[in-house]
Amino acid sequence: MTRRVIIIGAQIAGWVMYTVFWSFVSSPQPLSWPSLITSSIFTVFNAGAVYALLLLLAPRLLKQRRYRAFGLALALLLALASALLAGALYGWFSLVQPELLDVFFHPGNLAVKASVGSTLTATFPALGVYLLIEWVRMEKHNRRLREEKLQAELAMLKNQLNPHFLFNALNSIYFLIKKDPAAAAGALAGFSNLLRYQLYLADAERIPLRQELDYLEQYIELARLRQPSSLKLTTCLPRELNGEQIPPLLLLPFIENAFKHVARKNGEIHIEASVDGGCLCFKTRNNTAPQLRAAGQEGGGIGLQNVRRRLRLIAPQGHALETRRENGWFEACLKLTLL
Repeated sequence: MTRRVIIIGAQIAGWVMYTVFWSFVSSPQPLSWPSLITSSIFTVFNAGAVYALLLLLAPRLLKQRRYRAFGLALALLLALASALLAGALYGWFSLVQPELLDVFFHPGNLAVKASVGSTLTATFPALGVYLLIEWVRMEKHNRRLREEKLQAELAMLKNQLNPHFLFNALNSIYFLIKKDPAAAAGALAGFSNLLRYQLYLADAERIPLRQELDYLEQYIELARLRQPSSLKLTTCLPRELNGEQIPPLLLLPFIENAFKHVARKNGEIHIEASVDGGCLCFKTRNNTAPQLRAAGQEGGGIGLQNVRRRLRLIAPQGHALETRRENGWFEACLKLTLL
C-alpha cells in the first residue's frame, strides 16, 4: 500500500467521521437518512473550503509569504463557503421539511450560525495541520542542508591537510636523498605507508585511535630526518588501548606544527598522549627560533586553525583546545571525548 493511498484513505475516513459528527449536531434523530443527508451537505461544502484553502490559497499565497493577500483571500473564502452552505441548507429544508425553515432561519438564524461555525471549525484545524506539516518539512530540509554543509566543510578541511602533509613529507625524503640514499629508500617505503593510510582510512568518519597513533609515529620518524642531530625529541604515546575511536588526521597538525616551528639550534619537541575514562589528552610542546618569536610566528599556523574548525563541527561540546606561548615555547593541548 503506497503512501498516497494511505493519505487518501485517511482523508476519506476523516470526512466520514465529520459527517457522522454533524449528523448528531444538526438533527434530533442522528444517523437517520434526513440527518445523514443534512450532515453530508455540511461535509461537502466544508471539504470544498478546506481543499480550496490547502490546494490554492496556502501554496500560492501563504507559502509565498504574501500574508495580506492570504488573509483577505481566506476571509472571502470563509464568507463564500458559509453563504453557499447556508443556501444549500435552505434549499434542502425547503424540499423535505419546510416547517423547519422558521426554526433554523427565523429568528436567530441557527442554520447561518451553524454554517459559519462549521466552516471555521473545518478550515482552521486544517490550516493548523498544514502549518505543522510545513514546519516539519522545513526542519527536515534545513537539517539536511546543515548535514550536507557539514560534510562538505569537513571534506574541505581534510583536503587542506593532505597537501600540507605531502609537502612536508616529500621535503623530508628529498633532504635525506642527498644525505643518505639508503636511508632515503627506507623513508620512501614509510612514506608509501602514510599515503596508504590517507587513501584508504582518512575518509572514514572515525578510526581506531591505535591506528592514528601508529600513523603519527611513522610521520614523526619521517619528519625527524629533516631536523638537525641536535634536536631533542621525546614522545610518550599509550600502547594499551580499549578500541577508542577518533576522527582521522585530527592529531597530525599538532605534530606538523611542532616540527615546522621548532628551533633549528638546540631544538626540543615533546609529544605525549594519554587516555583516561574515555577522554584523550594530547599535548605537543616545542621551543621556537628567536626570529619566529620576534615576528610573532611561534606556532599555531593553518594546520591548527583547521583542527579548531573541525572540532567545532564534529565535537562542539566534547573538546577543549588550548595553545600557549611562553618564554620561547609553544604548547598545544587537546582534550577530546572519545567513542
